[in-house]
Amino acid sequence: MAKKYQYSLPFEDPGIQIRLEGLAAYFGEDYIYNGKPSPKRLVEAIAYGRLLVSEAQERRALNPQFHFLNWSSTRWQSLLVAVWVCLEASQYTVACELVSLLSLRDESDAIWREQIAYFRATDWFARYELLQELIKSNQPFRLDYDNGSGVESHVIRHAFLEYSPHSGVTWIRAYSTNRRSRDTEPIRPLAHNYRFALDRIVTVEPTSGDKIEWLGSMTSIEVTFELPGFQQYLRHPYDLDVHVLSDGRRCIKRRVYDTPDLREDLARYLPNFEVRSPISIRSYFSRIAQQMHVQHL
Repeated sequence: MAKKYQYSLPFEDPGIQIRLEGLAAYFGEDYIYNGKPSPKRLVEAIAYGRLLVSEAQERRALNPQFHFLNWSSTRWQSLLVAVWVCLEASQYTVACELVSLLSLRDESDAIWREQIAYFRATDWFARYELLQELIKSNQPFRLDYDNGSGVESHVIRHAFLEYSPHSGVTWIRAYSTNRRSRDTEPIRPLAHNYRFALDRIVTVEPTSGDKIEWLGSMTSIEVTFELPGFQQYLRHPYDLDVHVLSDGRRCIKRRVYDTPDLREDLARYLPNFEVRSPISIRSYFSRIAQQMHVQHL
C-alpha cells in the first residue's frame, strides 16, 4: 500500500494557509492529521461536497470574539426573550445590541429567522441604527420629537446615547440649535442641551445643504457637592472624582449636561447635600430651597 504523505497546500499568501488551518481545527478530528490541522483534508471535503462552510462558521473559527456563537439553543432563546423584556422596560439600546448579536448566528430554523427579521424591520431598530451611524460619522441631523404636548423639530450638532442606571432608560443626549427657556434650563451655557427618549423620537434624517457643522463635544459644566459621611452614595457615570474629606464628608465632582437632571438626582439626598461650586448652581439650589421653605410654612 502506498504511503500517504501530509503536505501543505502551495499558497502564495501565507494568510490563506493560516485561515484554512483555523477552519480545520474548528471542524474537528476529521480534519486533523498527526495532531495538527490539515488544510488538505478540509479542501478535499469542501471540493467533494462533504462540508459546507458558512460565513458565520468562518467567523467562529477564525475570530475568538465570535466563539459565543457556539452557545446552546437554550441560551440563544433566552437572549431572544431578553429582547422582549428590554422593549417592555424601554431599554431600546440594550434591545438593539441584543438583536445585532442574535443576527450573527447562522440559524437554519425558519421561525428563528422570522423573529430576527421582525426585530430588524421595526422602526425603533432602524432609528437606532441610523442614529448610531450619524453620530459615528459626525453628521448633523434633523430630529422630530414628541414631547407629550406636540412634535418639536431640532437640528442636532452633537449627540451620544446615554443609559441612565437610576431610571433604567436609554436616552439620546444632544446639542440642538434650539434654545431652552430659563424655566427649563436656568444655566444658560447648557441651554442648547436636550435629552430625548428613544421611543418618543418621531423621525430622524441627516441634514442636507445646511451649513451646519458637527461640534467636537457638548457643552457641560463641572459641579462639586458634598455629602455627610453617613450618607450612602450611588456613583454616577458622570462622576469625575469622589473622595473623602478630612472631616469625613464625601466630596463629589461631576460633569453636568442638564441642571434639572442634576436636581432630580440630588433630590434623593435631601436635605443632606451641599453644592460647593460653581456659584450659579449653588444659587440655583438655594432658590429651590427657599421656595420649598415658603411652600411648607
